Amino acid sequence: MGSAPPSAAQRLASALRLLQAGQPQQADALLGPLMPAMGGDPDYLNIAAAVALQLKRAEQAIDLWRRSLAARPGQLRTAISLGHALRAKGDVHSARGVFEAALATAPQDADALFGLGLVTQAIGDFPAALSAFERAAAASGRHAGVREALGALLTQLGRPQDGLAQLDAALRLNPASTTLPHNRGVAFEALRRDREAGEAFTEAVRRLPRQPASWFGLANVWRRAGDMAGAVSAYRQAVAIAPSFLEAHEALNETLWQTGHEGYLSSYVAALRQAPQDAALRGAYARQLSRIRNYDEAGQEIAEALRLAPDEPSLMDVLGQCLIGQKRPGEAAEAFAAAFRRAPEDARLSGRLAEAYMLSGEPSKARDILAGALASAPHDQENLALMSVVLRLLGDETACRYMCDYEQLVQALDVEPPEGYASMSAFHDELAPYLVAQHLTQRHPTDQTLRGGTQTLGALFDDPHPLIQRLREQLEKAVARYIAQLPQDSRHPFLSRAGAAFDFSGSWSVRLGKGGFHTNHIHPRGWISSAYYVRLPKDVAASPDRQGWFKLGETNPDTCPALPAEEWIMPSEGRLILFPSYFWHGTHPFAQGEERLTVAFDVLPR
Repeated sequence: MGSAPPSAAQRLASALRLLQAGQPQQADALLGPLMPAMGGDPDYLNIAAAVALQLKRAEQAIDLWRRSLAARPGQLRTAISLGHALRAKGDVHSARGVFEAALATAPQDADALFGLGLVTQAIGDFPAALSAFERAAAASGRHAGVREALGALLTQLGRPQDGLAQLDAALRLNPASTTLPHNRGVAFEALRRDREAGEAFTEAVRRLPRQPASWFGLANVWRRAGDMAGAVSAYRQAVAIAPSFLEAHEALNETLWQTGHEGYLSSYVAALRQAPQDAALRGAYARQLSRIRNYDEAGQEIAEALRLAPDEPSLMDVLGQCLIGQKRPGEAAEAFAAAFRRAPEDARLSGRLAEAYMLSGEPSKARDILAGALASAPHDQENLALMSVVLRLLGDETACRYMCDYEQLVQALDVEPPEGYASMSAFHDELAPYLVAQHLTQRHPTDQTLRGGTQTLGALFDDPHPLIQRLREQLEKAVARYIAQLPQDSRHPFLSRAGAAFDFSGSWSVRLGKGGFHTNHIHPRGWISSAYYVRLPKDVAASPDRQGWFKLGETNPDTCPALPAEEWIMPSEGRLILFPSYFWHGTHPFAQGEERLTVAFDVLPR
């Protein structure tokens, strides 16, 4: 007598074992015939959904889990699985609703809190994500995924020391994690612990060789360490894995440009062969071409990008910049106006449109655009600088003098030597060689204003070297003296922000060779800006034609109508020039003599 055929329950159990053994296709074959009889059974639906997800049929899995929950409400694990599937699909708002509903019945469940944290982080609701991860960690201290997610988020929120503590806890719980090395590298990098960051990113690419973000992190560490060949190689790995990784393309090509390596911009060409329909990639390539003044080729690339994405304001912005470079301001105004209509909240677009109007001989239109932008963002340094140009073009001398009072707002201070040094000259004898050694490139950055020189990488004042920290302390004292003597005026775009507390928002050193200079510019991310002189050619002081002198008020004819300098300051070693960041400034080239070595920084009110 033969054995009885397996029951539906036995087949379902067999399908579950096959799924757990990593054989989803065989499980799927068993489940199919059971659908007519068991299609309403929650257990069947849960197993079928898990099989569908394994077979990359996400939509089917989501539908099956939803049917299971409808048949038997309150299934916590099923709800969590559904939430993660929706998150993976990109439907983060629906996923949030699912996790929140699950937590309504199980408020301390670590897995549900973890899922809620992941989706709220993806949405950009960082306070909710932080709360969810912290609650999950409290509910289950041995959940490595929660610890890692919490650590990564704390790092992202500017708390890398706290983040690293959580990541180290996750490492103890799960030392084999493939993602932890990368997240630890990010935390170490934020803490300026580059040696450990490099080790972490190296381990990250060993465990996940095709992770472009880890190659990018490793490249940044090597670049700061002066290993430019290693940095170039790692950047190339990143863009080879992810041809549309725009930040890596930009960093790679900036490194190639500044170090004189071959292949500048070739990564864009190679990537576009793989992704010719990627409008953002083509637009980024056009922007780089525009930076080196190759406006004709940039114009061709941006025209193709706009054919692919005709309503994208960032691409219209690049088109406008190309047209400005080609001396076609009327057409540039049309491009910027089209971009501005689509993104009226973008302050940079309002400034670009104002520039085009000024270059087209329509300063009144420029004033109206800038007045509207400054009403909502009164401390926008770029638009304040452009307004100063408009006022000069319109002949409004009273308003211009009020806004740009060189006598009151510009100071040249002699910095006091640090303790233990008889003079700034003695201090500079030690400082100058160290600063020169930090100049690791051979050419100026394409997106900066210096010409005929180099600029240090990263934030100079973050360097823990005693010489840099002593310099920082003395400059900080000088800035405090400058702020203390400023007049009070609550209506003034610069003076209204004055207070005793401040922070450095950027710091760097510039080394100019013979013929080097700064094009006229402003500092968009500052409030107070500066120039501090460490080494100067001897010809500067005696120069009858102001070689190497600092000038204020002269505009940049590449983007604005040409206006002459209104103030000149002769630099000297140990002198610090401080001024509002929206003041137009630059340097007159020096034709003879040795190099010029300076330190510069921006300050923001705290």
